[in-house]
Amino acid sequence: MYREHAGPPPPDPLEKARQNARTCGLIQLGTAVTTLVTLSSLALQLATSTVPRRMGIDPVVYAEFKTTALLVGLAWSAVQGAWAGINHWGLQRRSKAAFVSSVLFALTNVFTCFTSIFGGILLYFLFRREMKDWFASRIGTSPR
Repeated sequence: MYREHAGPPPPDPLEKARQNARTCGLIQLGTAVTTLVTLSSLALQLATSTVPRRMGIDPVVYAEFKTTALLVGLAWSAVQGAWAGINHWGLQRRSKAAFVSSVLFALTNVFTCFTSIFGGILLYFLFRREMKDWFASRIGTSPR
């Protein structure tokens, strides 16, 4: 029961890959939270706004627009939060479907105005060598 060496145990070869997968999931969750906070602040602004009479917009139409915009925004936040959570869970379990879904999540965010930077960063982390190692070790092949 003697240790072969006196130093610390050897590092886990997949630790970097595990951290990369965790980072991808956390970026997605952070994006969902950022979207929710941004849309919530927009909702507060819309709730207190009125249309100047000189613009000629019917107040009823404007109220319907505000309600529709708020409901669509909240629905998108809920969908994005659930999507990010499922992707995070799947990436931790090395699911290829979660990887593909994460790429779609990133591309969706690239084409969204205020979360495009998160989409770009997520794509960078998804296509790093560590992610390839993470999925390669899943099927029994050697990483690298």
